[in-house]
Amino acid sequence: MGEKRDRVRELRDQLSSRLGERAAFSSAVYRDAPIIMTASQMSSLLPEEIREMRRLLKDPALRRLSIAERFVEEAIVLQGCDDEFSGQADFECYFPTFEDMDDAQLRTYLTWRARARRGDVRPTSVSYVYVYLYELINHVGIEDDLQGWRALRAFADAYARIDAKILRLADQWADDYVVYYGLPADLLSPRFGLETSRAQEVLLHAALRSDEELAQALTRLGGYNVEASAFVSLHRRDFDRVLARVYRRMEEHYAKTARTYAQRLLGKRQALSCRPFARAVFSDVLDRDDYAYVAGLCDKVYCRNGRWSRVRYADVQKASRRIGNLVKTVDACMRKRYGECNPIEAPITMKFALKIVDEEAAAVLAERKVAEARVVHIDLGKLAAIRLAADQTAAKLIVDEVADEPGPQPDAGPQPEAGIGGDVSGPVAAAADLADEELGLLRALLSGGDVRSFERERGAMASLLAESINEKLFGLFDDIVIDAAQDPLRLIEDYRSDIEALVL
Repeated sequence: MGEKRDRVRELRDQLSSRLGERAAFSSAVYRDAPIIMTASQMSSLLPEEIREMRRLLKDPALRRLSIAERFVEEAIVLQGCDDEFSGQADFECYFPTFEDMDDAQLRTYLTWRARARRGDVRPTSVSYVYVYLYELINHVGIEDDLQGWRALRAFADAYARIDAKILRLADQWADDYVVYYGLPADLLSPRFGLETSRAQEVLLHAALRSDEELAQALTRLGGYNVEASAFVSLHRRDFDRVLARVYRRMEEHYAKTARTYAQRLLGKRQALSCRPFARAVFSDVLDRDDYAYVAGLCDKVYCRNGRWSRVRYADVQKASRRIGNLVKTVDACMRKRYGECNPIEAPITMKFALKIVDEEAAAVLAERKVAEARVVHIDLGKLAAIRLAADQTAAKLIVDEVADEPGPQPDAGPQPEAGIGGDVSGPVAAAADLADEELGLLRALLSGGDVRSFERERGAMASLLAESINEKLFGLFDDIVIDAAQDPLRLIEDYRSDIEALVL
């Protein structure tokens, strides 16, 4: 027995000599120590709002609510909680809610949300992103409706720079937010189709609209790309006038029938079932029951007894094809009438319609030729030299007059009032030579009136009238009086007082 003990002692001494002073075999004595914090104590680090939400989930009354209603109640409890969790717990779930998260996921979300509210939007699990969107559309933590829309739009645009796929639903929900909370229709995105609705309104009330507005609406709704047309690019103003006039005559043709021309083009308005915030966890926080939202005269959203519908011209593709055929037919007929560009086939083959288009094209072409025949082409490049020479001559005349000025002369009595250049008959004759439209244009420019409005009221092209006025008054002023190169037209300020004396 003693030998065994001696042997053990010897082995221990040998081992100690080999290991030397290593810490594992030092003389330190290790004892039991208490755990710093128990699991129950660790749970006390959770924010109070999370513990309150967990208690809320145990309420039997809450369990009788729908998932969306429970989500709103949970979100209200957590709306002011800004955590500073250092961990990162992933979270993936379809239609995610707070009750689907464990404590680590909740703290991860609340920490990320606090940064996002400050504008520091960082990448995270997409389920967290949708939970935040759900809070916004349910008006949680929002002071007013417009602020909520701005927050929703700003966050969606910011996170789209990280993951653009969220816009597919976020854009739709932003439009739903405008409709549900009754915000101005101008906040709706292009995907809602507001521009299409407004163009349809122009067709339905064409008598109240200008030719320019009517042509823009037709090209907007039509499926024919006029921007790619070689002929339209050369004669856009003529094309718009013909297109608008043709539409008005077609309206007159169908006025006595059961369906107007606009109705034939646009089709019938339909009430289609819809639901705001589809594919989202959304509770009807405003309890909409009898509600109407007017996006436009041709586009309205209704909620009746909890059922949502949208009334509008729904068959947009067929309407686009019909209107596009009209626009292309005008292009085809004008090419033939003007004798320019390669011919194209007119989709509309009805004889009365082709006759209307050809008559209007011929009328506009004739108006253009008459206007061009009255135009005098002035070399604007020589005007600067002419003005300089005139100034030099005037300076010499002033010097000569001062040098030869005699002494005081007896008063010869009142003299006739001199006009431009001292000639009384010149301005009167010039004014008499101006047509009513030309005098009207001069008065509009003097008063600062809108040239576009003048064109619509008079049915005349202001640029052609300006060229005619410059021609007729050139002999009187030795210069142009309207700068036709400007858009809009403007008077040469040096001659404003003389023009006022001439036409007012």
